[in-house]
Parts: sequence; structure tokens; C-alpha cells
Amino acid sequence: MELRKLIRKLYGIYPLSLAEAWDFSGYQAGRIFPGREVRRVLLTLDYAKESLDMVRKERPELVLTHHPFFFGKKGEVKAREPWKEELEQELLRQESVLYSFHTNFDKAQGGMNDTLLSFLPDVKEVTLAQDGLMRIATLKEPLPLEAFALLLKKAFSLPYVRVGAYGRKVVSRFGFIAGGASKLFPEALSLGLDAYVSGDCTQPTRLLLREAGMSYVEISHEVEEKGFLAGMRKTLLSLDPGLSVLCLPFEEDFKVLS
Repeated sequence: MELRKLIRKLYGIYPLSLAEAWDFSGYQAGRIFPGREVRRVLLTLDYAKESLDMVRKERPELVLTHHPFFFGKKGEVKAREPWKEELEQELLRQESVLYSFHTNFDKAQGGMNDTLLSFLPDVKEVTLAQDGLMRIATLKEPLPLEAFALLLKKAFSLPYVRVGAYGRKVVSRFGFIAGGASKLFPEALSLGLDAYVSGDCTQPTRLLLREAGMSYVEISHEVEEKGFLAGMRKTLLSLDPGLSVLCLPFEEDFKVLS
């Protein structure tokens, strides 16, 4: 499929209008040649040094990441992170183009949060919260908080999850946002949900959760890699079954020593 046509179709599914105001989703780097055809697409959570070998070997016409490569003005990012210059130049040498689908992918139907919740066979219903980001999920059968947390651990193949038993001890309906969205729990609280699930919870947020009486399960931010690779791959193949979609997983959480 022609590159511009494929990107237009992806924007139709994951509109840039859904992206948060602070986000930098969209075109990142590379030269777009008129009439450029896409046969190989590389998917990775971040375009980083770990991506270079596959870019050089496979020479994908298109690289798609979840996290924006340039999170800010390009010149300012390069001054702050000079190692990105080499990565950008490699895209130009291989004639690859890089786009990122970040919060627009998170919020869109069939994107990050919907894909990850589809990993949970114990969920019978998922609805969209008012903010357009949080999903409200209902379990087939209520579970004790600890058993619910272990269900998430198993479904996402995580080495551990962290539980804040600050409120209800049985979970039937819960709020879910992948990534660093722990501070967005007030909507789950206002809806009377039994628990809230997200990642990267800071100490001030834990105090707020405790004071509010909201039970919380923290999942690793790296779970987003599973959601992005699975969700975007499914979308790409639905648009063009002939595409070769290469997935590069390399994210890992900190090791837990005991």
C-alpha cells in the first residue's frame, strides 16, 4: 500500500484529534518519497538503540512506535538527547519513515486499553468513561482484590504487580488505563468503581488513593509494549493483509532482587 494512503487510514482509526494537548503523536522523522510503497512495517514501543539492528537488516519502509521519538521540539530534544541524531540519520540512510501513535492510540476504540483488556477472559463487559481514555470493565464474577491482581499479573505475563488495598476488598467493576495514569483515579472514584488499574504510581498519588479509599493495582508501564504490538499489528493486517509486520519487543521492567 502507498505510504500516504496507509497513514491516512491509520489516522482514520486513531485520529490525531484524540491525542492529548501535551502529546507529540504523528510524523517524527524520515523522508517521505512521492508514491512510496510500504511492504514492511516495524513496530516497537520506542525507537531506540535496540532498534538499529532490525532497521538495518530489514529496511522497513515504515517504523511505528507508541512513544513519540521527539517528545517536544526537535531541536530541543536533540540538544537534550544528542544520541537521537544517530538514530534519525539511520532512518534517512535506510529510507525509512517514523510515525508515533501515542495518546490517540490509547484513547481510540481498539487501541491500547481495549487491546489489553481483551487479554482478560474474565471480563464480560467494557464501556468508555467520560474522559475518553479510561475503560470501565466488569468481571464475569467478583474476585477478591488479591485474586484480581494475580489475574492481571498472569494475563499480562508480568513478574509482579503492586496492590494498594485502600478501599474495597472485592472487585466487580474496575477502571483501567495503561501507562502512567495513576493520578487519573478520581473518575474511577466518582463512578463508585471497586478498583483502579494503571501504572507508575508516585508516593503523593498513593497518599491520595489511601485518603480517598480507592483500591489500586499497579501494572508495569512496559505492559504497553504488549498492547501496542498486538493492537497495531491487528490493525495493519486488517488494512493490508499483504504487509510484512515485524514486531520488536525489548522493554523490560526493573529486576526485583530479594
